[in-house]
Amino acid sequence: MHVIRKVVDILTATDGGATEYSPPLTGRLVEVIYTKDASNALASTADFTVTTERDGQAVWNGVNVNASTSVRPVRAGSTVSGAASTLTEVPLHLADDRVKFVVAQGGNAKAGRFTVITI
Repeated sequence: MHVIRKVVDILTATDGGATEYSPPLTGRLVEVIYTKDASNALASTADFTVTTERDGQAVWNGVNVNASTSVRPVRAGSTVSGAASTLTEVPLHLADDRVKFVVAQGGNAKAGRFTVITI
C-alpha cells in the first residue's frame, strides 16, 4: 500500500474567500487535515466546502472551523440498481481527480493548510 500526502495552502482574498485545488490524485481518500496557521490563521467564522472537482462529490463541509482538525470522509453505499444499501459508510475513491477547497468568511489575507492523504 502506497500512502500519498499532498499539501494545499490557502490564502484568502479581501472578501475572506479562497478556492484552491490539490494536484490530481488516484486512490482511496483516507483523510483531510486542516492545520490552523500559527501566526495568520483563518477567522473563527471560516467555513469550508471540500468536494471532488470532477463530479462535486462531498468530502467535508465545515462551519465556523476555529482549530486544526481532520476528517475521514465516507459516503452512503448503494446497490447496483442505485437503491440505498445496507452499507452506510463506504470510502471515497478518486480517479485522477483533484480535491477542491473553498473557504468562505475566512478573513482578509488569512492563511491555512489542508493536507490530503490517499492510499
